[in-house]
This record gives sequence, C-alpha cells and structure tokens, in this order.
Amino acid sequence: MNRGNNMNKVTTMRTGMLLLMLCLLPLQAWAKREFYHLYVGEVRVLNVSDIERVAVGNGKLLSTQILKNGQLVILPEKPGMTQVYIWNSKGRQRRLTVQITKDDSNTLSREIRTLLSQVPGVNVTTVGGKVVLAGQVDKQFKPILAAVAQQYPGVVNLTTDGGVGDQKMIYMRVKITEFNTNRLDELGINWTNKINGPALGLANEFATQDARANGVSVLNAPNQAQFNGGSSSATTAAGGPLGYFGIASEISSRINLAVNSGDALILASPVLSTRSGGEAEFLSGGEVPLPSTNTTGQSNVEFKEFGIKLKIKPVANDSGVIQANVETSISTVDQSLAVNNIPGFRTRKTQADISIHDGETLVISGLVNSQTAKDISGVAWLQDLPVLGPLFRSTTFRNEKSELVIFVTPRVVDPDSDVNQAALERAEQLKERFFKAIDKSADILD
Repeated sequence: MNRGNNMNKVTTMRTGMLLLMLCLLPLQAWAKREFYHLYVGEVRVLNVSDIERVAVGNGKLLSTQILKNGQLVILPEKPGMTQVYIWNSKGRQRRLTVQITKDDSNTLSREIRTLLSQVPGVNVTTVGGKVVLAGQVDKQFKPILAAVAQQYPGVVNLTTDGGVGDQKMIYMRVKITEFNTNRLDELGINWTNKINGPALGLANEFATQDARANGVSVLNAPNQAQFNGGSSSATTAAGGPLGYFGIASEISSRINLAVNSGDALILASPVLSTRSGGEAEFLSGGEVPLPSTNTTGQSNVEFKEFGIKLKIKPVANDSGVIQANVETSISTVDQSLAVNNIPGFRTRKTQADISIHDGETLVISGLVNSQTAKDISGVAWLQDLPVLGPLFRSTTFRNEKSELVIFVTPRVVDPDSDVNQAALERAEQLKERFFKAIDKSADILD
C-alpha cells in the first residue's frame, strides 16, 4: 500500500515539473535579450503582438509607437545606446538593446569600400556600427586614408605601414680582389688601429674600439691561433696581417685604376640583392662530404661548406642610411687537423653590425694570409677552386706582397633609381643581342 502511494507521488511530481517547464518556455523566449543596431532617421518595425506596455531607458535617444495590429515602431533620434523593455498581457518581458549611430554603417562601408577600391592592402569592415579600416598599406596611400577619415568622422583607421611597395630593395655590388699590399694604403682609407669603430668578432673573440672616426672602422686580428689537439675543425682569427674593417666613399675608380695598372686582380664580382630586412648570401667554394656514424652504427654523410662566404642582413631607413649585420668567413681544408683520414677545416670569420650610407663602400681585409696558401699546397683540387684557387697560386700572395680584400657597396633601389635603370638598359641590350643572334642563325640555316 505504501509502495503504491509512493509511486503516485513520484508520478505527480514528474507531471508537475513537466508542466512547469512547458509554462516557462514562452517566458524564456520572451525573456531573451536581443541587440539591434540602428541609425538616426531609420524606422524599424518589430512584429511583437500582444503588447501591454513599453519602457525606454533613455527616451532622448529614441521613441516608440504601438500599432493596432500589435507591431512596435522604433524611431531612433540621437546616437547612443539604450534598452527597450516590452511586456505582454501575461506580464512576460522582452528586452532589446539598441545602439544608434549617426549614419547607416552598411551604406557608409559600401561608400568607403568604393572610394578605396584602388588602394591595395586595405580591408573595410563594420564592427559595432563603426566602419573600421585595417591591413598593411603602402605609405603613398596614407593621404587617401586621411582624406576618407576626415570626410567620415566615424571611421576607425587601424591600418599600418608595410605594404609590398614600401619594402625597399637593396642592391649590393661585391668585389673580391687580390690587392697589392703597398697599393692598399692608397685607397683613401685610414687603416690605423687607434681610431674608433664597432666591435668585430674573430674566432669567438671580440675586440672593441671606442666609436667611429672619419667613417672608418678597424680591428686588429690576433697573430696566433689556438687549436685543440685531435679536433677535426677549428675556427681562428686571421694570423699574420691585421684584420681590417673600413668604410670609404667613391672608391670604385681607385680600384679600377689599381686593376688596370696590375696592382690588383678582381677574383669575383657578384651582385647581391635583397629586400630591406631580408638576407643576401654568397658562397664561392663548395661542399666536402664527411662520413660519420651515429649511435646505432649506421653510416651517414654530411656536407661541410668551404670557401669564401659572405652573408649580409641590411635594413634601410628613409634617410638613406643602411644598417647591416655583415658576416664574412673563409673556410679551407687543413690536413693537419684531419682525424681518421677525415679532413679538418680552418675557418676565419668576421662579424659586425655597421651603419653605412647609400653608395659608401665597406672594406674587409685580413681574412686569409699567405701561410694558409702554403698549408693547403698539398691539396691539389683546392688549387682549381674559383676565387681561392687563383689567390693561393699567386706568387705575390705567397710572398706576402698582396692580400685578399673584399669591397661591398650597397645601394637602395627603387624603380626610378640609376641602378635599376642601368639594369633595365643592360637587360634590353642583352635581349637585342639575343634576337640578333637568332636572326643570324636563321640566315645561316636558310
């Protein structure tokens, strides 16, 4: 008997809870919060039905009117945000959050999108009733964005500089030369080791002069290098001559004069280019396969670069000053460092952060000396390498009457620059020669 009563009570409770939930469903639907974005002068009609009463939080921003068919008319009057509460005949509540702007943001965004259709990189969006401009835009289009923001005060301009057109290109002419030691002093660079200059690292050792004088920097390289016995590779400073690091202007004519008089020999003259903030790299040499065995006993082959390597990371500002990280290394095979018939390497490096003006020339010397040429004389194939081969075979270099000197002249390039125009002219000449050669070949075949 008691069990039957308990079952009836549980059933009654479940039925009551179900009825309560069904009663609350319309109440929850009415109690939901809604958001509307309107603009001044707009007329918004809502199909509500069974409206008993309407309350507006700020009556100065909008007015409402209840129609006989149960519709609610909302008339925005001033920009701002307020709430509208609606009650029906059963006391159920509905809340509206209304944001009012001065202009229609959708129409406004369409107008601005049309005005900026020719500006690459800009995105026009509508957020919370405001028109937002975003993206990376080239600086030449900034006046257009400023004019739009002035014409439409409600526009939020979040664009940043850095479009593709704003990235400067830096063109670097490199000359790797063998220079007569006596003639090197006539280049117009003050090679004194007492002037001020930036820090330059050689073989993990850093020597710092105090600052800059006459636009030239210099570093003395240690005369001796320390090696750990049994090591298959080593990194050292340039022994013998000093390691030089200098900056000069209008030096090309003097280099050409030295070449014409036989006091200098151009070993290589690569041209590097990169965007501002990028990296340019040049390697004259090759790679040597080095066998190795891992912990599981498997054999692997790794390749070690050798030769002359130049790596430059330049950044140009609007004033024509180029800040760059310059890293130069000379890596050669050294049989005296060999372990288990695996060749060792002797590497000399310089690295520095420099500031140089557009068109000035960076000069690097003292990376390699005559002793290096003598050390590798037994490696026949090294004598055939580009750049290093002719240098090591040179009698004047072996007799310490010449040395390796690297000149780097950076230029900031744009479509109208002399460098770019000269390159275009050169390309046009090559194209004409190519088509002339084709025409002559056609005549021969005919």
